[in-house]
Amino acid sequence: MRKYCLLLLVFIFLNNNLILSQELRKNQSKDAAVLLSVKTYTSPPKIVISWEKHPLAYSYEIRRKNFGDMTFPTNPLAVLSSSVTSYTDNNVQLGKEYEYEVRARYKALADVTMQRPDGSTVDTTIALHFMAFGYVHTGINVPPRHSFGKVLVVIDETLQWDLQLEIETYVNDLIEEGWTVVTKYVPRAENFDPGKVQQVKNLILEEYEKDPINFNTVVLLGRVAVPYSGLIAPDGHPDHLGAWPCDMYYGSIYDTYWTDFSVNNSSASDPRNRNIPNDGKFDQNTPGYEISFGVGRIDFFKMPKFTEGETSLLRAYLTKNHLFRTGQMQVKWRGLIDDNFGANRYLNAFASSGYRNFASLLGPSNIVVADWFTTLKTDDYLWAYGCGGGTYTSAGGIGTTDDFVANKVNAVFTMLFGSYFGDWDSQNNFMRAALASKPSILTCSWAGFPHWYFHNMAANLPIGYSTKLTQSNYTNYFGASYSQDSVRFYLIGQGLYQVHVALMGDPTLTQYSSAVPKPQNVSVYQPEGGPVKITWQAPSEPVDGFFIYKSYSKNGEFTLLNQTPLSETQFVDSSLYEGLVYYMVRSYKMVENNSGTFGILSRGAVQYAKITNVESLEKEISLEVAPNPFENEFVIQVSLPNNSIVEIELYDMIGNKKGNLFANYLSSGVHRLSFNLSVMSDKSGIPNGIYFLKVSTNSKVLIQRIVKIGN
Repeated sequence: MRKYCLLLLVFIFLNNNLILSQELRKNQSKDAAVLLSVKTYTSPPKIVISWEKHPLAYSYEIRRKNFGDMTFPTNPLAVLSSSVTSYTDNNVQLGKEYEYEVRARYKALADVTMQRPDGSTVDTTIALHFMAFGYVHTGINVPPRHSFGKVLVVIDETLQWDLQLEIETYVNDLIEEGWTVVTKYVPRAENFDPGKVQQVKNLILEEYEKDPINFNTVVLLGRVAVPYSGLIAPDGHPDHLGAWPCDMYYGSIYDTYWTDFSVNNSSASDPRNRNIPNDGKFDQNTPGYEISFGVGRIDFFKMPKFTEGETSLLRAYLTKNHLFRTGQMQVKWRGLIDDNFGANRYLNAFASSGYRNFASLLGPSNIVVADWFTTLKTDDYLWAYGCGGGTYTSAGGIGTTDDFVANKVNAVFTMLFGSYFGDWDSQNNFMRAALASKPSILTCSWAGFPHWYFHNMAANLPIGYSTKLTQSNYTNYFGASYSQDSVRFYLIGQGLYQVHVALMGDPTLTQYSSAVPKPQNVSVYQPEGGPVKITWQAPSEPVDGFFIYKSYSKNGEFTLLNQTPLSETQFVDSSLYEGLVYYMVRSYKMVENNSGTFGILSRGAVQYAKITNVESLEKEISLEVAPNPFENEFVIQVSLPNNSIVEIELYDMIGNKKGNLFANYLSSGVHRLSFNLSVMSDKSGIPNGIYFLKVSTNSKVLIQRIVKIGN
């Protein structure tokens, strides 16, 4: 378990005679972010990272890691002088994904409270060394993501009939974007109910056990039971010390980690936050382990400022969700920032979460500093950040819950920060009010204690991925740090790696759901019991090709049938199956954005047909692994009834892909494939433990649990 240490913001006064340089200015929130842009080249492959020159910087450090690696290396790729504003990496591969970190070292003035040797304090201005950070997820012609995995939609059972049409539309939207969907209804929990919390958690773990490789996201729709945990006050207020709402619990597979016997504190002014042994609220202040599932909540319980009522607000949310996903809601790719804290005294530079993310996702030139409600009443933005001194229902300089009731707010993805309202399970809560507003807000996060990291969304990853990355973050990504001696830097870490971090809104959302036009008029037919023929019409806008998928369930999982994009508008499937078969066709396009070049898929056009006069393949494809358990070597025996492309992938028990073992064309018959995990591509092998083999053919996906023991 990783240790957690909350770093203090009190400076020890060591030098009363510190002379301030006339060249320095006071630190600003923007100073804590390095604003990055990327340009990629294919021949020869190279990635060029550029940044806006920091007026106070004296050096820059560049680090790189492969996407999926936990941490950046200690040693940088390069250390550059203040006059350099770009770095070219020639040691890259086409199609591979990377993350870069750029650190700027600079010196600025800061207002601080300092402690004298006699114990008294004084407010003063001193010169400090700072580090600013920028992150980008990039690659050159990165292949498209054919599947986002499996999502469990947990729904308040009282909504089953009133929102039946909207829920069906939502599920269909998810399927067309590449999700495999499971829906489950659970009892409503208006008050804290530990029994119902555990019921929801057991349901999530049950679905995870069925498909540990693909299961990665949970949507909470309606008044689903709210977990509480910890003895924390991430907003720094003593009257708010206690258990905070903790949807993070639903994203953790380590259920035995969460206990309820040690915390005993009733000092919080709100009874919700009081935490005593055996009350069903957990003891833990931190998640302890990496969060496995991206969890997001759509919940309008106790929002009486909105007179429409809870069910109507949920209906309106699902409607605008559908409009955004299908391209019927058009917004400009720009980000708004309204910073009412600044960086002085609050050295955290809260608004740098806006600058850092918006630069990577949208481009530095598309960041606008303006008043929140005044601007968003009339102008639309894909992203918006706002912060100011808070209450449960307001942020100073931004507005109140009443403003969300009364005004149009034209943003989609939002971050808000201020005291108290990060505790989102409160009446008329400011964050949940954002989601209830019209016409377009779909997500909101409390970004300040700690900073959030959304840069991976440039690569078309869903916002739920950014949620679990931020929840699991301890020393992987940095928001702000300072030094008094220019040697040892201190991370400003209030709220970092604590249990309160949560996403309000739909975790399955991406920025690109409607970026590529979908095919039209898909037809599926089987002439005289022969192979199935799929035809479609290309969209009016040009695309780079098409991919075809097949499933035996309307909710997925859809299996990819062609490994390279098709230029023609027809496909023949000779792998037949007795019964209903669902086919999906998606357009494909290589898209260049501020972070790189990525293959993006359209929403899928789905059509089904009843296939007859053939034997079911369900009984004919078989998979055996021996020995199991094994030390390093094992043999996979695959029996195929027809010729097929076969892919074999290795995953750990929480769904992280560890490697591609095999990808090739195999003829019908029995095949025995040997593997030695001690000589995987990174030459370091894999540790002992439980793993899963995913074997994909043209017609089916098989999962096999394996156990590595010994060396």
